[in-house]
Amino acid sequence: MSSSTSASRSGGSTSTSQPYAEVQPGAEQGGGGGQRDELSAEERRRFALNYRLLMQYSQQEPEAERLVDDVGLELPPMQAPLPPLPGGGGRFVQQPMVPMPLQPQGGGEDRISELECENALRILINLCIREAAREFVFKLGFGPIIQCLTDKSEVIVMMSYWLLSHVAMSVKTREQSEAILQQPVLDSLVEILSKAVIADVVEKAVWFMTNLCQSKDSCDILTQSNVCDFLLDRFTTCTVSNLLLVVAAVLRNMMNPDCCTYYAANKSIFCKKHGIKQVMQLLESKEEAKIMAALNLLCILGGGGDLTDLFRKIIIASGALPPLFSIAANGTPEQKERALHILIGLSMLEGAQQKLLNAGCLGIMLDLLGNEPYDTVTLFSVIILQNLSCFPDIRTEFQFSGLLRHLKKIFSPLCTTKETLLLHSSSLISNLALNELIRLELLHARMVQHLKQLQTTPQLSATLRDALELALNNLTLAVSTASVAEFKGLQTNSQTSGVSGGALAQLHRTNSKSLFLDQDFIVRTRIMKEVMSTENTYVNSLETCLKHYRKPLLDGSMMAFSDVEFVFGNMEEITKLGRAFLATLNATFENWAPESTVSDIFSRLWQGPLEQVYNQYLVNYDKRMEFFLSCFEVKPALKEWAHRVSQEKELNTYDVWSFLILPIQRVPRYILLLQSLLKATPPTHPDHAALKNTIATGTKLLDSLNEAKRASESKMRVPEIQKNLVNPPPEGIANPTRMFIKEGAILETRGGRSSKYRYLFLFDDMLLVTIQQRLSKKYKILVILDLRKLTVIDQPNDPNIPTMQNRFDLNWTNERDQQCVISALATSPEDKSAWLEQIRKYSKPHNTSTRL
Repeated sequence: MSSSTSASRSGGSTSTSQPYAEVQPGAEQGGGGGQRDELSAEERRRFALNYRLLMQYSQQEPEAERLVDDVGLELPPMQAPLPPLPGGGGRFVQQPMVPMPLQPQGGGEDRISELECENALRILINLCIREAAREFVFKLGFGPIIQCLTDKSEVIVMMSYWLLSHVAMSVKTREQSEAILQQPVLDSLVEILSKAVIADVVEKAVWFMTNLCQSKDSCDILTQSNVCDFLLDRFTTCTVSNLLLVVAAVLRNMMNPDCCTYYAANKSIFCKKHGIKQVMQLLESKEEAKIMAALNLLCILGGGGDLTDLFRKIIIASGALPPLFSIAANGTPEQKERALHILIGLSMLEGAQQKLLNAGCLGIMLDLLGNEPYDTVTLFSVIILQNLSCFPDIRTEFQFSGLLRHLKKIFSPLCTTKETLLLHSSSLISNLALNELIRLELLHARMVQHLKQLQTTPQLSATLRDALELALNNLTLAVSTASVAEFKGLQTNSQTSGVSGGALAQLHRTNSKSLFLDQDFIVRTRIMKEVMSTENTYVNSLETCLKHYRKPLLDGSMMAFSDVEFVFGNMEEITKLGRAFLATLNATFENWAPESTVSDIFSRLWQGPLEQVYNQYLVNYDKRMEFFLSCFEVKPALKEWAHRVSQEKELNTYDVWSFLILPIQRVPRYILLLQSLLKATPPTHPDHAALKNTIATGTKLLDSLNEAKRASESKMRVPEIQKNLVNPPPEGIANPTRMFIKEGAILETRGGRSSKYRYLFLFDDMLLVTIQQRLSKKYKILVILDLRKLTVIDQPNDPNIPTMQNRFDLNWTNERDQQCVISALATSPEDKSAWLEQIRKYSKPHNTSTRL
């Protein structure tokens, strides 16, 4: 093929991985402009005093004064109690922490108390927001901080990691990485990640790793110490939102070529430990932060570097395409850009193009091109179409698709289009013009004149001029007589009184729609064919799953019959429903015309057995998948068999998990297709108003299915919690109507005593306040609060009063008619808001409490 007829393909700058080395949990403060961030005399005094306290607590007093003197810090006489810091305080790095009030110490104890150590750590955490203070830590050494990592108080362990997370922001050399990542620290990280530790402690340890992973040397040390393995185990089993997000941030750095030498090995571990399954659950979430975390991980996993094609195949096989396209269509601007970034990489993968089309790529890209003003989303959409158009068999799908009207707008003299978009649009036209029917369509749309007019624009780059020249050359290639006749035949048929009968049959057979038909009808036809195509692919995939996975397993050689029935649920019934719906769609398209309606088909589907059938599959989906995954872990032969099956030609490398998630994704896909159809249905069309109603009904149905799933999971969680209570009440806590709402750790502030972690379990009628036993998932109940009398009080953050951030109080009256209160610090503003909202939602008047 000559240079004038070559198909151009682009990864562009958008297909490479970008480093995501974020600073957690706060940004640098002070300094700037190259000036040194010096500590004031008072700050140096505070640093010296509190670092000596830390040395005393860790029983390193003999060395304390010498070390402090060595770095030139003036060490004042020991003072107690410590004065509090001025201003507000908080649980976040962006906010200084406020020391707790101290009680006078008695008995002449040599070792300072937990509370004094806690306060010293709080002050050092505040000071180490500053670069100069972090330098002092490197000079003094990490001995006392490392010693605190093994303390019996989980609060001190948490604060020690918080302090280390600040110091880690200054790690720049291999020597600094080795100084901070001593073997006791690595051992502590492994223990925290691998055992049942309070989530807040784990979160601060992960903060520490996130900041460390800005240094490639630190990332390498963590990988060589197998920390990544334990981090992935935590990621795949984590249910705490805040923790899940910070773990994801570390993982994306450890899988980034710019941040870790062993990125490819970490990617392989990520896939082997089913990290992609957790990513899929994040993608299906309604929370923006979780969706972005999943997109960032997929972006790195499918980014550049070794074994790129393999990891892109894994992404596609995991079933990620439907949610990615859904996000590209309906997500926030940032989510859309990131999803399209991932899809650009996937569109470059040999053999993936038909899978992208089957997932609805063409329709969604065309919808995105219709949004003005043009931006990065427009550019990424054009690049994806450009990559797809490189392949002749895929190129035919663009015939009379409605793409031309978008390209004409991009090249319109009235459109202020950026050169990069013009460059990739020109390359797209070059590829499309290699198809003779599309070339005739482009010529009829006067695209040559648009391109030549653009050529006359002064100050065009040489790259854009070359792209325009290639597009014009391809547009001037000869066209066969047969293609001209076919094109004229389409024009003649389109100008008849109707488009039913023979003309429509010809359009359907040739996979073409005439340029001269009403443009809205062209788009409606394309979407309707997409509905049919995706439904056919969906039903065939379910049948493939039943044939290749479920049926062989039913012989009982690898799994019990009842276990197989449990895992696959009622997929057979869903398949029958899908096959019947596909027949209805085909019958409707046989008589497709500009005035045809679709809303009635979907309305009948909503009103039929769909809700009951899909609800049965959804309600215990997570439990079934968790059970199936556990079978893989204890039965290597089963795992090996499933892998062999996925490599069979008919399965096209799709694994069993990507089949099992399909029913979860289908109803949202219906809504997405109907929304696209509504955009192409003018208000005067007889189906416009009905489509709106159908979409609203379908959305309510989807919400109902999701709510039923959440309610079922909530009820199943109650007996699980009861099993983990070491002192359950005599009557137990599990009953058929009780629903689990929320759980998590809070830090109870206790006046003049050291802070303690409490673990809360909230149900729809009561709140359990417990202590999580160290390195265990067992909990001891401290108090049972019946919500009818429990009052929760928000304690706002006042910058003029020293107080804790994210604080709320739990107030109740006990059985002795005494007023009781727990002052709680949530782990984040979002966590505090969630506790306040949920407790208030389920609280009713006249409650009682039971103290155990």
